[in-house]
Amino acid sequence: MLVSNIQPDAAVYQFMIETYSKQGQGMPMEKYFDQFVSAGFEPDVLTYNLLLRGYSRAKDSSSANECMKKIISVGLTPDFMSYNTVIQACCNGNNVDTAIYWLEEMIAKDIPLDESSFSHIITRLSKSGDCERCKKYHELLVEKVGKASGTLWSAVLSSYAHLGNEDGIIGAKAWFRRMPGKDLVHYNTLLYVFAMCGDLEGARNILFSMKKRDMVSFNTCLHGCARLGDTDAAHMIFKYMQKIDVIPNNESFNKLIQCYATAREPENAEKVISRFKDFSLWPDLDSYHGVMAAYAEVADVAKTKVLFEQMQERGLRPTERTFNLMILAAAKANEPKTVLEIIEQMCEKQAWPTIATYTALTTGMGGNEVPQEIVEKLDFYLYLPKPPKMKDPNAPRSYYIN
Repeated sequence: MLVSNIQPDAAVYQFMIETYSKQGQGMPMEKYFDQFVSAGFEPDVLTYNLLLRGYSRAKDSSSANECMKKIISVGLTPDFMSYNTVIQACCNGNNVDTAIYWLEEMIAKDIPLDESSFSHIITRLSKSGDCERCKKYHELLVEKVGKASGTLWSAVLSSYAHLGNEDGIIGAKAWFRRMPGKDLVHYNTLLYVFAMCGDLEGARNILFSMKKRDMVSFNTCLHGCARLGDTDAAHMIFKYMQKIDVIPNNESFNKLIQCYATAREPENAEKVISRFKDFSLWPDLDSYHGVMAAYAEVADVAKTKVLFEQMQERGLRPTERTFNLMILAAAKANEPKTVLEIIEQMCEKQAWPTIATYTALTTGMGGNEVPQEIVEKLDFYLYLPKPPKMKDPNAPRSYYIN
């Protein structure tokens, strides 16, 4: 249109702004907004809302905040959508305090509220483990809107998992008693809190008393066992699954492998690999990584190499994490030559070193100085131009070769 000397109208510019807004592409979105203004059009609240939506998708809380201030400074009145979108953008950008500021502005100006005005704040506070403020804004939601969905009741409940101690258990139990219409998701969330707070006996008691369970219920308890390395508790859960004819899935066995790894029992972790086939399952990349991690912790380089070969024979392609575990084992065993060989092998497979590789190396060295030759080799590959990243060859996992 511009080449033909035809001046686009406001709708064309708004269409372009909306197109890039939906894609979360801030720069082209802003470019068309600037052209819209330069062409002499007056942006209204709806046009600014398109910008806010784009910033939200881009997780750009700073630009969303500035955009909201701009709406007010030019004499426009932000509407319900403006406030809800800037709140969402701030939460997406992990800036919950600014989101709370706009929510409180919304309340002060008597802007109509709905659950979405609160949901992003409650969810973000839950993920950060801010139990008190999470509960506070949930109660404010109920006060202002009249009710809250089961999802947000669960969000407050799960926030107690971050405490990781007896206070988390006490707070979760008190909140659970208040929850209306408890369903399977709520019980699974309570299990998660008990598991993360280290009360495996309490989690088991809840699991055994539940009238309805799913694989999430069992795997959540197994996750708690894996964190603490409580192999006896894990076996008790597996026996109970067998008793009530529940078939474990890959995640169940992977959690059992992690449990043995935490307990520093790599041989038992490896034995789990052979149990998958009894349930018509196949070990996946996470399974092998779990066993390799167990052997890496005890500096058994030879075993990590054997597992490395096994996983390739069965159709699984090694990733950066695979090599990092081998590097961890070699560093713990104080075998710098082996570390160099693994780095070379890593790059041949195009599983390039990253900062995580440095972390594995320094962790394995246990505070000792990393040999200069290894540092130089890693630096060389770290900054070497990489070929385009291919689709994950291990997904989907259904093509596993027997």
